[in-house]
Amino acid sequence: MVDGATGEHLGEWEKGEAYMILSRDTYANNKHLVDELIDTSLYRGGAPVRPKPGYFADGE
Repeated sequence: MVDGATGEHLGEWEKGEAYMILSRDTYANNKHLVDELIDTSLYRGGAPVRPKPGYFADGE
């Protein structure tokens, strides 16, 4: 992945790995879940992320 504005190499992914770019609003509204997914991917061997009260409740 390359930053189009600077040309900086930001990262790469391997075949079979999911990748996405989330909007600021999506990240702000789901920060705990996104941060847990990143943490488990980097530091816990992809261990399952367990639902916690309020994480998956409809925000409306």
